[in-house]
Amino acid sequence: MHLLEHARKRDPLRGTEPLARFYSVILLLSARADARQYGDYAGLAAQVRYNVESSREISLVGTVATDLVDAAATEALDPRSQADFVALRALGTELVTEAQALDPGNQAWSDLMEGIKALPR
Repeated sequence: MHLLEHARKRDPLRGTEPLARFYSVILLLSARADARQYGDYAGLAAQVRYNVESSREISLVGTVATDLVDAAATEALDPRSQADFVALRALGTELVTEAQALDPGNQAWSDLMEGIKALPR
């Protein structure tokens, strides 16, 4: 994680997307019923959430939100999914709300919020 964060600081244009994708994977894994099978992601996920929420950069927040919602939608299509959709819905809503606050005129955030609402209950 630190290497990706460092790369992003050196070159934000090229470093933001890989870091955001890594963050979204960690958040997705932490919201699985079988998360312990993959290791303890709770501490790492808490750090990722803090990093995203405190960044105030739409490029990072928006990419993490988009990737997370897209991955959650893919999980929803898998009948064997172990995803905790209540947790994913809450986290997705939080991230998209933050993206909307940073970039209020972007219709993509409203569309993404509709995707969150479509996740299984």
